[in-house]
Amino acid sequence: MSDLISIVIPYYNGDIERLEATLDTVRDQSHSPMEILLIDDGSEAEFAARMGEVATRYGARRIRQDNSGPGAARNLGAAEARGDWIAFLDADDIWHPDKLAAQLAHARQPGNGGKVILTRTGTVGVDGTLYKENRYDTFGATEAFVARLLRGGVHSFTSALFMHRDTFAALNGFDRRLRYREDHYFLLRAARERGVSCLPDRLSDRVLHDNSYTAAAKRPAAADLYARQVRFADAVAEIDPAFVSSAFLADEALRIGKQKAGSGDTGQALAMAARAIALRPGSRKGWLLALAAPAARLVPGRFAHWKPQSGLAQTSPVQKVT
Repeated sequence: MSDLISIVIPYYNGDIERLEATLDTVRDQSHSPMEILLIDDGSEAEFAARMGEVATRYGARRIRQDNSGPGAARNLGAAEARGDWIAFLDADDIWHPDKLAAQLAHARQPGNGGKVILTRTGTVGVDGTLYKENRYDTFGATEAFVARLLRGGVHSFTSALFMHRDTFAALNGFDRRLRYREDHYFLLRAARERGVSCLPDRLSDRVLHDNSYTAAAKRPAAADLYARQVRFADAVAEIDPAFVSSAFLADEALRIGKQKAGSGDTGQALAMAARAIALRPGSRKGWLLALAAPAARLVPGRFAHWKPQSGLAQTSPVQKVT
C-alpha cells in the first residue's frame, strides 16, 4: 500500500506568521508528505501575494479559487491531490513530528484502511501552554460519538483528519452548502458510513493567538450565529430521521445567548432566551437565561466565563508543551 500523503491547507486572509509556523511543523514530520497544497480561498490581494511567497519558500503547490468557504477549499485540494492519503490542516494549527507516521501506521492496520483516522488534539497558546486536550478515543461506539458531536463535545479536530482518498471520495467531501460546522457534518457522516478511529496520542494542536482572540471578539450577531446552526440542523435532519432539530436548536440558542450575555449584550441574549423557550417551553434553562442576561450587564464579572473563548483564555493551563 502506498505511503504517499498529500497535505491540504485552506487559507483565507490569514496570519502569515502563523501559516509559516504551521508549515514548519509539516516540514518537521518524521514521515514526509509527497506534497503540500495551499488552497487560497479568494484572499485579498495583499494576503494572496504573501501567501504565494510562503508557498514558494516551502515548496507548496498554491491553488486559488473564488471565496467559497473552507469546505469547498478542502474539496478542491483533495481533487487536486496526487497522494493516496489525504491529511487536512488548518492554516494556524500545528502538528507534532510523528503525526503523519502514526496515522499512516494506524490506517494500515486491519480494518482501518477505509476509516477516517483522528488523533487526540490540544488547544494551546503560542508559547506551547496546553489549555485543553480533546480525547476523542474515549467517546466509545458510533452512536455515542455522534451524540457527543452534535452536543458540541467534539471540536478542534479538523487538523487531525486523515484518510485514504477513496474514503474522502465515498463521503463526497465537505458539504458546500455549509460554511460553518461543515467539518462536524463531514465527521458525522464519516462515523456512520465509514467509521472513525482515533489514536490515543495528542498529535495535533489548535493555537490560540492574538488574531484568534480578535476574531472571537468580533463574533457575528446572535441571529446570524443561530442561522448557521439552523442550516447545520437542516443538513443533519436530511440524513438522520431520529434527529430532533428543535431540541438541538434550543440548546444552541442557549449557548449563543450565554455568550452574548457574557459579552454584556443583553438584547441579543434575551432574543436567544426567547428562542430557546419557544423551542422548548418546559425547560427552565431558557427562563434562567432570560433572568441572567440583565444581571450579566449589571455585574459583568459574574458571567465573564460565558464570553467566547474566555473559558480557555482564563483557565489555568494544563501544562507547557515541550
